[in-house]
Amino acid sequence: MFKSFFKKYSICIAFLLLFFLVGCAQKNVEKTTKESSSASVSKVEKTTQETSKAPVSLDGTWKVHNIRETLERFAIYQNFKEDGGLKLVNLLSSLINAELTINGTDVQYHIAYDNTEVLKLDYEVSGSYNYDSFDEYIQHLQITKDYLSKLPNSSGGYNDDLTAVDLTMNGGVLDPNKGTISFERALWLTPNFFLIPDPAGTSPIYEYTLDGDILTLKISGYDKWEENNKYYFIQFKKE
Repeated sequence: MFKSFFKKYSICIAFLLLFFLVGCAQKNVEKTTKESSSASVSKVEKTTQETSKAPVSLDGTWKVHNIRETLERFAIYQNFKEDGGLKLVNLLSSLINAELTINGTDVQYHIAYDNTEVLKLDYEVSGSYNYDSFDEYIQHLQITKDYLSKLPNSSGGYNDDLTAVDLTMNGGVLDPNKGTISFERALWLTPNFFLIPDPAGTSPIYEYTLDGDILTLKISGYDKWEENNKYYFIQFKKE
């Protein structure tokens, strides 16, 4: 009888011990899960805070950013021979210095670069197919020089021998309600690269987006000369 009682008692103790161990294990799992979840949430919140950039004020100076992508898009639309477009993109990416200055709703565009090597390369990859000599090609560029000198609300352009560009375009208007910036004439990079789908068009309106300290101007439309749709953009980074 005693053995029977002891056996039953032992079985009860074993079950109680088992329940106790299971309960402890469950609490440990719940604790670990909560700690893991909290850590995951904290990590996600931290990552979101690090990757999400708060927009900055539009007022100030904006330096051209990632100009290569803009130039590559231009090259796609141009009919350069062989690798001529790539050569121009490589050269201009390291030369072009452009910026926007915004003060309230007033916007100014400025661009400057050494044009010496650009003249030579542009003649090699494009001008030589349309002009009999380099001198004839230079004479043709006088038309562009005159055009830039007569732009409304602008100053500068090419120097006398066309070896340097220093152009300032004033009169830009920012409309924060519509999210646009407009100019009387298209923003200009080179004689071949105007930031407007239709070269004959005037008063372009650029839609802008602001992502942290990166300002992107975008414009799209139909080119009547080449009879196709085009899309351009240019980015600026806040100084």
